[in-house]
Amino acid sequence: SKKAPGPKGLPIVGNVIEAQRDFLGFCQRLANDYGDVASFRLAHLPSVLISHPELIQEVLQNKNGYYGKNPYHDAMGMILGDGLLTSEDEVWTSQRKIIQPIFQRHNIMEMTQSMSQISAERVAVWDKFAREDATIDMHEEMADLTLDIILTTMFGSMLTKEENRQIAIAMKDISEFAMQKPNQPIDIPTWVPIPQNFKLKRARRI
Repeated sequence: SKKAPGPKGLPIVGNVIEAQRDFLGFCQRLANDYGDVASFRLAHLPSVLISHPELIQEVLQNKNGYYGKNPYHDAMGMILGDGLLTSEDEVWTSQRKIIQPIFQRHNIMEMTQSMSQISAERVAVWDKFAREDATIDMHEEMADLTLDIILTTMFGSMLTKEENRQIAIAMKDISEFAMQKPNQPIDIPTWVPIPQNFKLKRARRI
């Protein structure tokens, strides 16, 4: 089989430095320079970027059984366990069947109504800020809105802004851990006292 074209990268780390500096920009440059299928390397992890919609559908839908979840899911599994997000094959199928009733039409309609109401309430708050010519952190606001929607539709309640902030920080730390873990030239255990592991420990407590 022929390897897809792509940047050579540096010894040991491959394309990690460029990818971590601006991952979206890195992916855009790969698509522009090397076409619909481009290869690159994140430390010891050979990777492929697929950019064409039809090829993406082929991987994710038509032939999804041929492709396992990537090492980022393995890192998430260390935190979240063997759940729907991280499991594969028979385990995933079994868990998907269990939650299937949640996604019936009438449940989706109820969730949509809740989402619309919560979003409208948040937009009203933003409108007030706008009239006062105040500055707000939209990243934090969108994180709060997302958490409010998830908690209300799934559990029927919302948290305070400070509780939302703590959860948002924890999710950010977990996401960064999952992104960085597979790119390490050596596998560093979670008990080693480094900043990445301190953040993970803090996120687990929350």
